[in-house]
Amino acid sequence: GVLTNLGTVTFNNSIMNWIPHPNYNGWLNIEYHVEDPGGLSSESSTFGIEIGAVNDDVEEFNLLSAIQDYPENDGVVSTSLDSDYYIKFPNFVLEDDTVIELDDINSTNIIEYYEYIEDNAPQQGSVTFKWERSYDVDTDIDLNDLPVNLLYRLELVDVTNEKVYIIKNKIYDLPGQDELTETWCDENDLVNCIVDVNINEGPYITYNLNDLYGDPDNNNNYTLFWVNFISEYHDELSVENLVIDGTLEYYWRVAAGEYFSTTGWTVENRNSERPENTYTTDNSLDFYYIDFVQPSFSYNYILNNIYNNYFDLYASANEDILVNDSIYFSYHQQNVISHSSRMNNSLIGTDIFSIYDKFNEYGSISSYFAGEDLSGNINIDKNDIIFNTVLYRNVNTFNSPSNLMRMTVSNNSVENGKILIQETDSSNEELISNVVSFNSSNINFDDSEIKIEFLEEQISSQYFNNISELHIVRVFENNLEILPTFSNNNSVYAYINQPGSFALIHSDFYEQQEVYETRIVSSYPNPFNPTVTLDFTLENDSYVNIDVYNILGQKVVSLFKGDRLSGENSIMWNGKNTNGEMVSSGSYFISILNENTHLIQKVTLMK
Repeated sequence: GVLTNLGTVTFNNSIMNWIPHPNYNGWLNIEYHVEDPGGLSSESSTFGIEIGAVNDDVEEFNLLSAIQDYPENDGVVSTSLDSDYYIKFPNFVLEDDTVIELDDINSTNIIEYYEYIEDNAPQQGSVTFKWERSYDVDTDIDLNDLPVNLLYRLELVDVTNEKVYIIKNKIYDLPGQDELTETWCDENDLVNCIVDVNINEGPYITYNLNDLYGDPDNNNNYTLFWVNFISEYHDELSVENLVIDGTLEYYWRVAAGEYFSTTGWTVENRNSERPENTYTTDNSLDFYYIDFVQPSFSYNYILNNIYNNYFDLYASANEDILVNDSIYFSYHQQNVISHSSRMNNSLIGTDIFSIYDKFNEYGSISSYFAGEDLSGNINIDKNDIIFNTVLYRNVNTFNSPSNLMRMTVSNNSVENGKILIQETDSSNEELISNVVSFNSSNINFDDSEIKIEFLEEQISSQYFNNISELHIVRVFENNLEILPTFSNNNSVYAYINQPGSFALIHSDFYEQQEVYETRIVSSYPNPFNPTVTLDFTLENDSYVNIDVYNILGQKVVSLFKGDRLSGENSIMWNGKNTNGEMVSSGSYFISILNENTHLIQKVTLMK
């Protein structure tokens, strides 16, 4: 017998016996020649035999599971202080290859770093995944007339909700197997498959964890197992976004199979890949959170009624963060840091930080605040405010930082009045403007007339052309209280009798109604001796904790724990601590915490 790559061939007189290689499939073309013994006549002919394919199994393989240990993933896969793993935004890297690190931020570079982050919005980066190469005999070019391709599919697994997300489909084992493919294993590594994949929010094709992706159709066809484009089978497939705020655990795994797209032979023998012929790895040993959300910040200033220009600032984040040790202030848009204030951790929460300091100047002030979330995503925020004096018995006019709103305070009957104005963006789709907030010290709202105006030049013409449909609203939590609104040639305006946050809405009609917001109404007397009463309102019936803290953040006494009704409420503190002893003179903070809101009121005991 003669052994060839097609099998074993033997001859017995005029009979040829061919035993094909067990894994060979395709056509065998046989040419034969016969002639009579005298050589007077002869004939030649060719015939072919097709050996049908039998689908072989993909060999088992393993993941190189710990993607956080790959040097390629430095800066995009991180480990938190609690040893949790995150897929995150890539680090910010300056042109000189300096990586922006939270602890390196100081007064000399924070403005430069802020401008770089503003100009270079974070983008999802490329994440590297590695696994052992597999093998399928059906892909062998020596044994298959029409060799198939060995492909992999990268998946993320949400065990909590029993869902699988197809992150990358049709990853070819070797380049050149398909001219149209854009993804294949690194051809320089013949042992492991290495691919770089851009992960984003999605949407991605999903299927249930306990199901094989792609149920067979009426012809027992499993082509959906390797479908690549969402639009191809949108009626049959489920697509969903990933959770990218760092709150859901994802494992990763890889499925492998060969891919048939040819016709011929029989459906039973020459069909697209079947479940029994594919292989899917176990889940990775570690799970990963995906965090493509930068931390964002908000600021609550409390002006001191006694000590001129002093303030308390509570900076809060939308998530738990680490912060730089200081907040930095620049005056009059000079792009130079004039002074910094030490940042203190607050016992109120891991997402709230406090500062006690004084402003050095009046006018336009910018603060720069740097924070990093648990995954290592850094953000530097710039907050513009206006801080100024309110002249006694005079007409005072102030504009918000962007000149969106003008505030006029007339006839203030208290000396040493101060006002602080700031603007913030809003995610509320009903609002057509930024939210302008202000608070004050030593302003008598009972005697003063306070007018707020939203100016025409700062409002889109599409709204101002229908000025009668513009209304000023007070913004609190997720609620809007519509104020009586008036207009003139260049503004819409309203009169107010308390500090707060204000914005514009546009509507053809509205209905004024009594709406309670969860807020502190007043504290009186303040300063006090020996008792102070705090009036507050609640939007809804809720469970409330009311506590008193000193300036070190230590709890002095618990005033109330229990249910309160919506509407007007009050609480009194007699100046005593938990042991029934009078506390010393100084500043204290009354904290009101319910299910959705945390309020703080500063009071001062003077003996």
